[in-house]
Amino acid sequence: MANVEITNVKKSYGSQSVIEGANISIRDGEFVALVGASGSGKSTLLRMIAGLESITDGKIFIGGRLINNLPAKDRDIAMVFQNYALYPHLSVAENMGFSLQIRGTPKDEIKKAIGETAEILGLTPYLQRLPKQLSGGQRQRVAMGRAIVRKPQVFLFDEPLSNLDAQLRVQMRQEVKSLQQRLGTTSIYVTHDQIEAMTMADRIVLLNHGHIEQVGAPLDLYDRPENLYVARFIGSPAMNLMEGSIVRQQGKTCVDIGDGITVALEQNLPVESDTKVVCGIRPEHFNVAEGNSALNINVSAIEATGAESHVHGAIGRHRATLVLGGRQRIAHSGSIPLSVAASDIHLFDQKTGRRLDLVRGV
Repeated sequence: MANVEITNVKKSYGSQSVIEGANISIRDGEFVALVGASGSGKSTLLRMIAGLESITDGKIFIGGRLINNLPAKDRDIAMVFQNYALYPHLSVAENMGFSLQIRGTPKDEIKKAIGETAEILGLTPYLQRLPKQLSGGQRQRVAMGRAIVRKPQVFLFDEPLSNLDAQLRVQMRQEVKSLQQRLGTTSIYVTHDQIEAMTMADRIVLLNHGHIEQVGAPLDLYDRPENLYVARFIGSPAMNLMEGSIVRQQGKTCVDIGDGITVALEQNLPVESDTKVVCGIRPEHFNVAEGNSALNINVSAIEATGAESHVHGAIGRHRATLVLGGRQRIAHSGSIPLSVAASDIHLFDQKTGRRLDLVRGV
């Protein structure tokens, strides 16, 4: 096990920059998710750590050792791929022990390592089967087992659950996280699925076109997104974002989002009047108001998921979604009066996209 230090790492193909000066410090035994949309650079960064891509500039250390110029086989890492990458003609046991065999590990040690790992992963009954005789989840367990038997310093996961169906993906993400906690091995996990990242990772690194937007614990990114990109990306359904400007009304600081609608803010925000802002509200932070309210959603569609209802519509000129617990009896063409606590409102600078209390030092 080891810490991983990524220091001002850059990657470019000719004049095209793919990674722009990434700086990440990963603690020994930590589970870190690299998250981002397609083309964000997350897989490229993982492949540079693995030694499958060259580094244009910067340094990568594993366990205090500079690995920039080390071949992949000498980096003491193990990688689990999206497509399993199993040898179809080898049994489960042979697939798991292949890398140890190549190393020249004694047969009794290989057998012991396979047995222990198969027990951890629930693969003992399947050791003599071929990959084609396994389910998708079992194949992914074999791929993880092959990585585990090597006892590497670092596990690298490249979207390992993408090929699984939704139900199996939920089960496997729980198993992967539980396994990582049990082994205590430093792990770097690439995914485009923010739910996977939120539920599995100790910390998230959110990338956008090679630039790191924010690093932090999952709930830090959810509760205090540093900019509009993070606010849009983290959360499902996504945060409601409404453009407006700061106004003073009856001694209160508010956001005027148009159509005569204002949203009251906390009073300790030193934001000047007429400042152009984006007001962000999580769908679950709206409350149904009793009586009349200037803040209403005109309902256009309702999605009943069983445990909750997703109500889609418009607040003035802004598209909006709110999440209500249980099964709501709401007319599809009706209007719902809303309220929201000032403490649940996020403010972003309309021009820069930065969170206002970060920009202004509150």
